Amino acid sequence: MSSRALRPTLLVQLLIFAAAVYAALAAGLAVAARDVSLRFERQVLEEVTSQRASAVARLFMRAIHADWNDVATLAPSVAPAEAARARPALDLVVGDGERISWAGIAALDGTVTAASNGMLEGASVTGRPWFDEGLRGPFAGDVHDAKLLANLLPRDEDGAPKRFLDLAAPIPGPDGRAAGVVGFHVNFAWARRYLEETAGMVGIEAIVVDREGTVVIGPESLQGATFNLASIRAASVGAQSAVVETWPDGVSSLSAVVPSMTWRDLPAFGWSLVARVDPALLAEQRQGAERGFQLVLVLAAAGAFVATLLFGWLVAQPFDRLSRSAERIADGEDEYPAESRRTADLARFSHALARLQARRG
Repeated sequence: MSSRALRPTLLVQLLIFAAAVYAALAAGLAVAARDVSLRFERQVLEEVTSQRASAVARLFMRAIHADWNDVATLAPSVAPAEAARARPALDLVVGDGERISWAGIAALDGTVTAASNGMLEGASVTGRPWFDEGLRGPFAGDVHDAKLLANLLPRDEDGAPKRFLDLAAPIPGPDGRAAGVVGFHVNFAWARRYLEETAGMVGIEAIVVDREGTVVIGPESLQGATFNLASIRAASVGAQSAVVETWPDGVSSLSAVVPSMTWRDLPAFGWSLVARVDPALLAEQRQGAERGFQLVLVLAAAGAFVATLLFGWLVAQPFDRLSRSAERIADGEDEYPAESRRTADLARFSHALARLQARRG
């Protein structure tokens, strides 16, 4: 076999070149598409998480605002000296105690003059934050353990003592000054459960953080702790943020911060909300999109290769026919080469062969 027979034809070389170009182009597009897809995925995840976190924060604060409405409505309608008349309303507010653990009215000297189920009536609440701050104006107090009520209320389901959020408002006297305070103890277990269930419905984990960076409401393993994390630092200064980080409980997440949790005239607790979500939340969708894009690339490359094959055959076939005709002329056969005007090169080639054959004749 001659070395000439081992050389690839024009069509083969064209197809090899086309295959290399299409493969390189497809690989480059696949890498670029994946990079764009990852950036888009992160952007979408941040936006979705922030929106869900904001919705959860609003729903949670709106739920507490419903209790604040009861406080704000009750305060101007009672007088501490006649507070006993309000006891049925206080009992109705507390109900089974699942949501509001205790509701009461305290006179200016701190003596409880009326309370749900009569608990703490006659006791002094002077020094308790809800009373002291409630004399000054509308008050929303952070989570704290039960003190005076610790032995009067049943423990939580896990056996722990009751914990409360405080809501309080001053009772206006005839001169416009505070004559007493209406106070509610919101059951912390209910608040925590409500937040967890609401966040769970939209696929995030919600953590409430105060201005000191302490977890006020969150997973048991994080409750009451302060962490040096970017999201916690942002929350403690009331700044919006979204960052991927690993928490002390080992959870790697995208953490989005809602800098302020408020609703209408509800007194500020000074809280921010940090929403955690698994960064791989959109991975399945992204992988499906990538597979679809890769399939499109393969089909496009295959279509381009077939088009190149057809084009190459249309161009190279006349060259092959003329080259074989030239070989036969060189071998002395009396053959007039076929004319081809498909390209200028082919036309010159066939014309030159014709002239050579004419000279031989």
